[in-house]
Amino acid sequence: MMKDTEGVMWMFSGVYGFLLPFALAMVKSGAVPSGGVVGVLFHELVNLSVAVLAWRLVGYGVATGYDGPVVPTTGDGAFSEDTKPKFVASVLVMLLGVSLYSSTLIGRLKISRYALITTFISLFPYPFAMHWTWSPEGWLSVHSRHRLLSGFCDVNGMGTSISFAGGMTAASIVIVGVRILPEKIPENSQAGQLFLSAHNKLYQGTGVLFLTISLILMNASNMAIHAAAHAMIGTVVSLGTSVLISCVICYEFYGYLDLRHTLHAAISGMVVASTSSPYIPLQHCPVTAACSVTCYHMLLQYNFTTVRVDDPCSVLATYVVPAFWGVLSTGLFATRDTLRSVYPTAVPPTAGLFYSGSPELLASQIIGFTVCLLWGFLWCSAVLMAVKVSIGLDIMNIANGEWDVQEHGGAYCDYLRNYFKVGDFQSESAMLDELVAHCEVTRRHTITIRHPQMSIAKCSGIVLLAIGVAFLDEAAADTAVVVPLVNRTSIDELVNRTEDLASQLAGMSKDMDVMWNLICGTLVFSMQLGFCFLEAGCVRSGSVISIIFKNFADCALGGLCWWVLGYSVAYGGESPFMGLDTHRMVFSPEVDQGLADKLGHFYLSFTYMTTAATIISGAVAERITLQAYCGLIIVVCMVAYPIVVHWVWSDYGWLSPWSGDNILSNGVLDFSGSIVIHLYGGACALTFAYLIGPRKLIDGISVFSPEGQQMVAPHNKFQLATGTLLLWMAWFAFNGGSVVGISNGGSKVAALAIINTLVASGASTLVGLLWTRYSCGYLEISHCCNAALVGLVAITAPCAYISPVYAPVVGIVSVAFYFFVDYIVGRLEIDDVVGAGAVHLGGGLWGGIAVGLFSDASKIRAATGNQGLGGDYGLLLGGGWSQLAVQFIGIVATIMWAVLTTCISYFMLKLIVDIRVDESAEYIGLDISKHHAHSYDY
Repeated sequence: MMKDTEGVMWMFSGVYGFLLPFALAMVKSGAVPSGGVVGVLFHELVNLSVAVLAWRLVGYGVATGYDGPVVPTTGDGAFSEDTKPKFVASVLVMLLGVSLYSSTLIGRLKISRYALITTFISLFPYPFAMHWTWSPEGWLSVHSRHRLLSGFCDVNGMGTSISFAGGMTAASIVIVGVRILPEKIPENSQAGQLFLSAHNKLYQGTGVLFLTISLILMNASNMAIHAAAHAMIGTVVSLGTSVLISCVICYEFYGYLDLRHTLHAAISGMVVASTSSPYIPLQHCPVTAACSVTCYHMLLQYNFTTVRVDDPCSVLATYVVPAFWGVLSTGLFATRDTLRSVYPTAVPPTAGLFYSGSPELLASQIIGFTVCLLWGFLWCSAVLMAVKVSIGLDIMNIANGEWDVQEHGGAYCDYLRNYFKVGDFQSESAMLDELVAHCEVTRRHTITIRHPQMSIAKCSGIVLLAIGVAFLDEAAADTAVVVPLVNRTSIDELVNRTEDLASQLAGMSKDMDVMWNLICGTLVFSMQLGFCFLEAGCVRSGSVISIIFKNFADCALGGLCWWVLGYSVAYGGESPFMGLDTHRMVFSPEVDQGLADKLGHFYLSFTYMTTAATIISGAVAERITLQAYCGLIIVVCMVAYPIVVHWVWSDYGWLSPWSGDNILSNGVLDFSGSIVIHLYGGACALTFAYLIGPRKLIDGISVFSPEGQQMVAPHNKFQLATGTLLLWMAWFAFNGGSVVGISNGGSKVAALAIINTLVASGASTLVGLLWTRYSCGYLEISHCCNAALVGLVAITAPCAYISPVYAPVVGIVSVAFYFFVDYIVGRLEIDDVVGAGAVHLGGGLWGGIAVGLFSDASKIRAATGNQGLGGDYGLLLGGGWSQLAVQFIGIVATIMWAVLTTCISYFMLKLIVDIRVDESAEYIGLDISKHHAHSYDY
C-alpha cells in the first residue's frame, strides 16, 4: 500500500512534469533570434518522439538492468509492474539531459543530424551512466553492494542527467563551433551580439515559470512522501534566495535589473536544490543557492570577457555548475536523518563534513559527478566526430534569419525573414549601421506584433494535449485489484494480521494526505503562470518585463518571507490575534523537527500565499518601482496576510470555526479563501492603486478619457485569455486542495468543491458573455475573462458548504458584483490595470455573503471535520441570521485590516524608497527604462 501511494506521486510527477519539454521549448525559443524558433520546436519534438521511443525500447532496460555493476542487461525484468511508475519519471530526467544538450546546437546543426545523434545517445551512453548511479547494482549507486565508497547520492537522477548533459554540451561547443552570422558582420561586433540576442523575453519568463513547476516535481521524485515534501520546500527556498541574490548583484554591477540574469539565477537555484535539497536540512538551502548564483555570475562574466563560449542558453553556467555545487553541498551538509529519510534501506555510512562526517561522502559525490561529466564528453565527442567524418555535420547558417526557412520551409515570424539582404547595401559600413539602428529602435520603442505566431502556439497545444491524453489514459487503465487467497489460520493470527493492516492503513492515510497537499500545491503554484500571462497581456507592450519581475518577486521573495516568519505567524501560537511558533521559524535549530508533520501543509499554504500577493501586482502595474513592490511583498507575506490567515484558519483565531473563543457560533466559514485571500488581496490592491495614483500619459492625457483608454488598452488579448484559462485550470486544485487531506471522507468534500467550482465558473462566464454583448454591442474579451474569474473567486468560500444546486446562483450574482465594483472604481478614478479590485474584492465580498445564505449544516460538518459545527447555517435554508452576521463581521474586519496595513506600508515605504517611477519611464515603458531591454525584439 505504501508503494501504491508513492507510485501515485511518481505518476503525477511524471505526467504533470511533462511540462518540462514545453517549458524548455519556450525558454529556448525566447533566447534565440526569431529565425531559429521553428528549429528549437523541432528539436523538442525529436526529443519527445525519437528519444522517448529509444528510451522505452532499449535505454530504460539498460539503465535499470540488475546483473552487473558496469555492464547492465536489457531484460524484461527491468520493466516490471513495480517499476512502471518509475519509468514515467525517468523519461523526464532523460528529456532534461537531451534538451539541455540541444540548447547548445541551436542555430547550427540540421535536424536530421540532431535526431541521429540523440537517438544513439538515448540508446546506450546515457543509460549506462544512469545504470551506474541509479540501478541497485551500479558501481556508483548507494543501493549497490559494489558501490564505490558511500555511493553517489542522486535519488532523483538529476545529478547524473545534468552532469552527462554538461559533458555533451562541452563537446558540442568544441566540435560544432559557434553560430554563423550574416555575411560581413564580425563575430564579436556590436551588430553580431545584437543579432544573436534573445528575441522574446515573455517566452523566456513564462518558460521559466513552467520550468519551475516541472523541477519542483522532478526534485521530489523517487522518494517517500515526507522526503518529497522536504525536497519541494528546499527547492522553493533555493529559488527565492537565488533570485534575491541575483537582483542584488545586478544592481551592484550593472545598475539595473537584467531579466536574463534573473531567470538564469532562478534556474540555477532550482538546479542546485535538485542535487542537494533532499539530503540537507532546510537551513542550508539558502547557503547553497547563494553560492550557486554567485558562481553563475562569476562564470558568466569570465565567459563574456575572456573565452566567449557560444552557449545560447548558458547551459554550463546555469545548469552544470550549480548542479556540481549542489553535489558538493550534499557532501558538506547532509545529515544522517535526511539521508535516512531518502534512503531508508541503504543509508550511506557517513554524514557530510559539516556534521562531523568523514570525507568519504564528499569524495563519492565528486567522483560520481565527474565520471558522468567525462562519460558524456567522451561519447558525444566520438559520435559527433563519427558523424562528421561519415556524412558530415552539415552545419546550418542562421544568417538573414533564414535557418527556419531553409531547414523547415517557413519562419515562425516574418518580421526578420526579408530584412537582411546584403546586396541592398552599397557598403559593409552601411549594412552595419542599418543593423545596429534597427536593433536599437526595437529596444527603444513599443512594437505592435502584426504577424501570427502559430508555430509556438501549435507546439504548446500539442504538448498540453499530450498531457491531457496521458491523464485520460491513466484514468482509463485497468484498476482491478488482485486479492491473494489466504489459508485458514487461527483466530489469533487473523487478529494480528488485522492489526498490522490497520497500522499500515493509518500510515497510508497520512501519506495520502501529504501527497494530496503536494499535488494540489504544485497545481496551485501554476496559477503564477496564469497571472503572468494575464497581467502581461493587459499592460502595454513596453512594460511586460516588469510584470515578469513582479511575478518572480511573489514566488521568490514571498516564499522566503513565508518560510522565515509568515507560516509561524499564520498557524503558530495560541493567541486569537496572531501566532508565533519558534519551531516553525527558519532560525530555530528544531525547524526540521517542528515542520516534520507539516511539510505538506507548509507547501500548500505557500502557494496560496503567492496568490494573495500576486493580486496586488496587476492593479499597480506600469508605475510602481520594483523596490517599493518588494517592500510591500515583505510586509504582506511576513505579517499582514498571515494575521488574516490566523484569524480564520488557525485553531485559535478569533474568527476561526475551530476556536473555542470565536465570535457567535460557527466562526467565519471560508473554505478556500474568498475572504482570506481574495477579499484581502483585492482590498490591498485597490488601496495601493488609489494611493499611488493613475498612470501618466504623454501630453497630460487622462487615463480615464476615451483617448487615454485607447492608449492603455491591453496590448495582447491572446495572452490575457491564455492566462485566464491557466488560472481556471489551477482553480480546481485551489478549491479542492483546501480539504488538506483526502482520507476519512475528505475525498468527497474535495469532489463537491471541484464540482461547485466548475458549475459556478461556467454560469458566471455565460452571464458575462451575455452582459458584454448587451452593454457593448459585441463580445468584449477582457470583461468575459474577468467574468469567469469573478465566478471562480466567489465560489471559493462556499464551494464545500453548499449544494451544487446553488452554485449557478453564486456564479451569476458574482458578475453583478464585478460590474458594480468596476463601476465604483471607475467613478473614483482608481487606475486598476487588470481589474483586480473588481474581480477579487467584488467576488470575495459576494463569496463570503453566499456562505451565510446557502450553506448546509451537514456539509459544514463534513468539510470542517467538527461535528459540533453546523448549528447555524444559511439564511435561505432556514438557518437564521447568525451565520450571515458572522460572515459580515469577517468581511468588514478583513477589509479594514487590508486598508490599514496597506496605508501604513505605503507611507513607510515612501520614506525609504521611491514609490513611483519617473514620468519619462512611464511614457516609454518600464522595460527599456528600468531593465534596458524590450520584451519583443522582432
